[in-house]
Amino acid sequence: CDGKEVVLLGGNYGIKAPPYFPPLEVVSKNARSMAEGLKKTSYKPPPADDGSPRRVVPTVRLNCFWEHAMPDALDRSIDSGFKENLEAVVKVFADEGIYVVLDCHQDALCTTNGGEGFPWWVTAQMQESSDVGCCTYGSGCCGYLGPCGYGIGCCGGASYITSSEHPLESALP
Repeated sequence: CDGKEVVLLGGNYGIKAPPYFPPLEVVSKNARSMAEGLKKTSYKPPPADDGSPRRVVPTVRLNCFWEHAMPDALDRSIDSGFKENLEAVVKVFADEGIYVVLDCHQDALCTTNGGEGFPWWVTAQMQESSDVGCCTYGSGCCGYLGPCGYGIGCCGGASYITSSEHPLESALP
């Protein structure tokens, strides 16, 4: 936008479960409705710090889930159906003049924790190799700081998978 400040105006878009993106007819209808609604809005953003006007840029934050992009534990490549669907959804929004911000989204890490985001096989691998990864203690679990800046391989096999015997605990105080 020529180095000028803009205001991104729009919303979130995506489905947090398969098929992750609505059918293209629905996406098209939603994109058209969003574009028409933004044209009709009376919202005028405040001026930039230098006093110049700021343009409103129609934008959508498109949820993209790793579990959708790479569902196969053996293949571990981007699923061609995901790629084609993503490109088609982005094109539909672009055709309506709406910019797309891809949001590599996750809630509660993955489906094994009651959320979505990471593929099941990633968290299963984390569970199987939990004593080899980086622990979360800043000084290192056993005094050795690895490449991630935390202790390596000395955390006693902490589990990452939530179950009734191992409930999800908040990482925040």
